[in-house]
Amino acid sequence: VGTLVVDQSTSAMFTSIWGSPSPAVQIVEDEILLDSLWANRPSWTLIPFDELVPELKVLKVDGQSPIDRHFDADTYPISVPIGISGDESAVSGFLGIWDGPESNRDPDRITRVAMSGVTALGRATAYQMEIRGVTAPGEVVGPVMRDADIAHISHEVSFSAECPYPNPVGDPIFCARDKYLELLTSIGTDVVELTGNHVNDWGAENTARTVGLYEEAGMQTFGGGRNITEASQPALFEHNGNKIAFVGCNPIGPPNAWATDYQAGSRPCDFEAFYDQIRELRDSGFAVIATLQYAEFYQYAPTNQQRIDFRSVVDAGATAVSGSQGHHAQGFDLYENAFIHYGLGNLFFDQMDMLGTRQSFIDNYIFYDGELISVDLFTSLIENYCCPRAMSDVERAQLLESVFQASGW
Repeated sequence: VGTLVVDQSTSAMFTSIWGSPSPAVQIVEDEILLDSLWANRPSWTLIPFDELVPELKVLKVDGQSPIDRHFDADTYPISVPIGISGDESAVSGFLGIWDGPESNRDPDRITRVAMSGVTALGRATAYQMEIRGVTAPGEVVGPVMRDADIAHISHEVSFSAECPYPNPVGDPIFCARDKYLELLTSIGTDVVELTGNHVNDWGAENTARTVGLYEEAGMQTFGGGRNITEASQPALFEHNGNKIAFVGCNPIGPPNAWATDYQAGSRPCDFEAFYDQIRELRDSGFAVIATLQYAEFYQYAPTNQQRIDFRSVVDAGATAVSGSQGHHAQGFDLYENAFIHYGLGNLFFDQMDMLGTRQSFIDNYIFYDGELISVDLFTSLIENYCCPRAMSDVERAQLLESVFQASGW
């Protein structure tokens, strides 16, 4: 069960409502609450909504979580109403000039971003789409993606009007048929990452054409483009007062996948320019979500060099760093108040040969007043070479235990 650890201000507030706490409750100085929780795991706490941080997992109470879209504060058992009482005329006068918030949780200041892993609509995945229907892979994860205000897809494959009927055991030279775009639109995709090392498998001209298809569908792109200038541009969103920027690059190649002055492709990693861009966006008030199409490792634990490289992106000012290359689910890092996920696993892809390539995350980022305050993990397991399904409680526990251990937690 763990220990309930609260800071002094929270203890005083709930004491006024519930009475004196049990001796089993650990009360600490406000500034050491987070360190105390991590030092005394398993532990849990009560904390004001606007003081949430990604280091804490938000638990449901009576089936409700304050980070959920349809949260009802009136029926939430640990909502604390705060008001003012006193002389009627004085109270009326105070309320007449009060222009502060009515609550520390204003739904009109919340933005939800769904970050996903590898998508490649080719080979056996495409073959299953032909058999089961184009939108079949999104039946389970679609509601999760559509619930977000900004839904991210990293599609490593370009569309081609000449793309043939898929061969389920074909070579890893990928294209996607135009009709497969319906899968991405059906799950509510808002932004498409183009850092993948297969984007130019069917020629840079098809990558350029694909960017146009995304634009026509109302989707933003980043991490790739019709030329190096376009590939280097961020995707920018403003929602509920939150400014969010997506940037990404591909440090691995192959070189023929990279954009140039005259060729479409993914953005190569000129890290100094990448870091400078992140700093400029941060200084302009954006929370920056940075992605790396890194080297692929078929293990839960990140390598030492991977930790160094991902943390360097945080040092430049990124709010979150996501490993777009991760066919195999990998661990996490909480570094300098930022969230790092080294590899989310496949979302829509056909690697069924090992458990780690079937396990997949959608990371739901919760932003409030421009800050990342929470990350909620949706876990799925790919079936039939194409189609993620929700994990059972046992499967989810197995995955989380594996990645938490690999993260040093």
